[in-house]
Amino acid sequence: MNEQASFTPPQTRLPSYMDSSLPANYRSNTSSFVQFLLGVFPKDMVYQASEAYKLGSDGYGNVIFWQIDIQNRCRAGKIVSYKPDGHRGKYLNWMHSVLKLKDFNLAQALFGEHLLSMDLKSPICLVESAKSAVIGSVVQPECLWLSTEGAINWNIEKLSSLRQRRVIVIPDLWEKPPKGKNDWHLLVNVLRSMDIDAYYWDALEQNATSEQREKGWDIADYILEKFNY
Repeated sequence: MNEQASFTPPQTRLPSYMDSSLPANYRSNTSSFVQFLLGVFPKDMVYQASEAYKLGSDGYGNVIFWQIDIQNRCRAGKIVSYKPDGHRGKYLNWMHSVLKLKDFNLAQALFGEHLLSMDLKSPICLVESAKSAVIGSVVQPECLWLSTEGAINWNIEKLSSLRQRRVIVIPDLWEKPPKGKNDWHLLVNVLRSMDIDAYYWDALEQNATSEQREKGWDIADYILEKFNY
């Protein structure tokens, strides 16, 4: 009688975490991104947002957007260059690569997720980029602004920290959506299935011009226009 071969399921790699002191060590308002914000909004509002999100600088003018999860564990540091006009530059890197951390398993959290443990009641605005989250928090601090860090960069595990919260989903405008982009109407349905009180904010879609659609405007662009920038 032949014995059945036993099946061993593949091991799931656990997320890697960075040293919790890194955000404080790299904390800075000298990045071109923060300097741009200081040219648009009142200084105290910018500094408050920068402190809340623990914005850093890599020493070369590039901003570090830290991803710290709801348990205050540092998942990642995304390094992004910005031009003086507030638009993205070409440089993009990750702190675990810069620091040459071996066998680092990048498992991203929502940008701003750490704020959830500090504020249990405020509604959440969920956007596609850290830039939009930071700018949104400057003008509407009564909400918690979080980012998925990409149009397609979300899944149930990443969204789990939003359970039992009220979430307003604010997508970017896309004339030609990126390949694989999930419809953010679907995102709302996924959130609702997770016991999350989710709503879709469609004011950009309803009021956007063809030029704004072509340029792929987001909520940050809308806010900056209101501030006459």
